[in-house]
Amino acid sequence: MDSLTVPPLVGSRNQARKLLTELPDGYRGGLVIQCELINLETPSFMDEIVKIVLVERMCAWLRLVGPPENTRNFAIESADSLGVRERLQFE
Repeated sequence: MDSLTVPPLVGSRNQARKLLTELPDGYRGGLVIQCELINLETPSFMDEIVKIVLVERMCAWLRLVGPPENTRNFAIESADSLGVRERLQFE
């Protein structure tokens, strides 16, 4: 299982893609993303995270640890619209 940490200020799809470049090619296991440091982010950032991890890479699951309420809501909205809600987890 891999783990990534989101920096305090994130807001673009490009930042999401850059964060996920740390994953090895072909990785499809579960992914934990530490969200405790987030102070500001946008729906597009979280939408891109969910889309890349659960749709494009087809990872088994995505777990967000300590997300602020807005981050959690953005992730749920994205996962619902992409049909992958059952693979999105929170801690």
